[in-house]
Amino acid sequence: LVVPTFYDSIEIKRDSMIAKFLRREQRWNTFVAFVMTFIEALLTLLLVRFVFRMLMWPLRLRSQRR
Repeated sequence: LVVPTFYDSIEIKRDSMIAKFLRREQRWNTFVAFVMTFIEALLTLLLVRFVFRMLMWPLRLRSQRR
């Protein structure tokens, strides 16, 4: 159940990013639209990684104490 849901959420996010890219491409040129969309995707991944590390931090401290 988790794996199909995970893949579905990735597909939804991909479609969303493509739609954002196309809207940005209409407003600016292709290069600017690509750079903005790429930076947004990169920042999203970094935020997810940061949140995961913050959630795991208490567990890591707890295991070091033992």
